[in-house]
Amino acid sequence: MRVGSSRERKVLMTSYDFIGDIHGEGNKLEGLLRTMGYEEVDGVFRHPDRQAIFVGDYVDRGDHHLKALAIVKAMVEAGSARAVMGNHEFNAIGYATPRSDGLGFLRSHSEKNTKQHQAFLDQVGVDEDLYATYIEWFKTLPMWIEEESFCAVHACWQPDTIAQLTAAGYDGGIGEGATMKALYVPWDEFPGSAVETILKGPEFPVKEFGNDGRDGYFNDKGGHSRHMARLRWWLKDATSYAELADIPEGTESNLTLPTDRGPEDLLRVTYGHPTKPTFFGHYWRTGDQTVIGTNAVCVDYSAVKDAKNPLVAYQFTPGEPLSDDNFIGFVRDEVN
Repeated sequence: MRVGSSRERKVLMTSYDFIGDIHGEGNKLEGLLRTMGYEEVDGVFRHPDRQAIFVGDYVDRGDHHLKALAIVKAMVEAGSARAVMGNHEFNAIGYATPRSDGLGFLRSHSEKNTKQHQAFLDQVGVDEDLYATYIEWFKTLPMWIEEESFCAVHACWQPDTIAQLTAAGYDGGIGEGATMKALYVPWDEFPGSAVETILKGPEFPVKEFGNDGRDGYFNDKGGHSRHMARLRWWLKDATSYAELADIPEGTESNLTLPTDRGPEDLLRVTYGHPTKPTFFGHYWRTGDQTVIGTNAVCVDYSAVKDAKNPLVAYQFTPGEPLSDDNFIGFVRDEVN
């Protein structure tokens, strides 16, 4: 028997709205839904012939967690939306769950981890019943969704990894008890390594590419020095480190990445679905909203990073070709 199967109610819809990383931006979420024609009925946002698909990362950093979580959870439970788990929900579960050996938690309460998680802890209230309610709800979210016309995942669709997790009994969900805890430690062994790929995306080291005699590094959006770069897995024809490294523009860095070779172990891996479009978030894009690869649509446009950045959705109708014209965003933080 497989463990952790998705528990959300499915509703047959003709079209879908894939909504990017919310990160506690409840006002932007409400505004985006209303812009797309969703109406609040009996406390739930609904659309007569569309279903929302949330691609994860509902918590951390933003100012309106309670509104964001209430909207998403109510929609999922009513069937007007479906939702996959993001790495921040996975982290939240680990942060709240004691280790089996009694030595702390599945995700350590380090200064860095706590700072990243602080907005959620403060706004939901770690000592309140609501905190436990949301942690338990996060556990019900699937890590991926595959339907006849699309795939949805938070960070990366890697067919072999998904097949391995499914064969091990993780049919989308994270399981319970010891089965769930096995996903957290250790990170460099299966099944934890597989979850890293699906929820955080594949990465490769850049230490050897420092151009000033030091180990290669770049600063991420939080100002932390990184020695591992995310892979732009959606670029089917890219082969070089320079093309494949997903490093924020304008960041502090000492890297000179090769243009004539790439990470061979990752280049031998197949990413994305061969025929179905894959919708995902996670990658903190900015600027114009575009379809970024063959059958690949990222809907994370850094809504929480700046008030001027939109919360973005892609409006998808099965059978229609992907188009930049199908993106829609909401910028204003205040909802009238």
